[in-house]
Amino acid sequence: MFGKNKYSTTIIDSSAKLEGKLSSLADLVVSGKIDGMIENTKNVKISKSAMVKADIKANSIIVAGKAEGNVEAKEKLHITKTGWIKGGIKCKILSIERGGMINGQCLMSVEAQAIKEKADF
Repeated sequence: MFGKNKYSTTIIDSSAKLEGKLSSLADLVVSGKIDGMIENTKNVKISKSAMVKADIKANSIIVAGKAEGNVEAKEKLHITKTGWIKGGIKCKILSIERGGMINGQCLMSVEAQAIKEKADF
């Protein structure tokens, strides 16, 4: 998921705090705090140490820390065993490790269901 991008990876360090809207064409790794909105055309990783209060829109998203807000992945959303989301989620593919948590609604696209039904056939 990460590293196949012609742009470098943007990193929000654990000592950093960002307020406002963050837009990027590069993969994004958040280890610090963000309060606002994240819009990314590539991939976003919310690290274990991260505290994010923001709506997140990206191609694929990994949540290993805490995220509060609506999370929308065009493709895949993966929540690790330390990941926690409070808010609505929307994605095609969802995976949650044992211990990962969601407190909110989940909407999966009709396209994802069609792909699953073909695979089960």
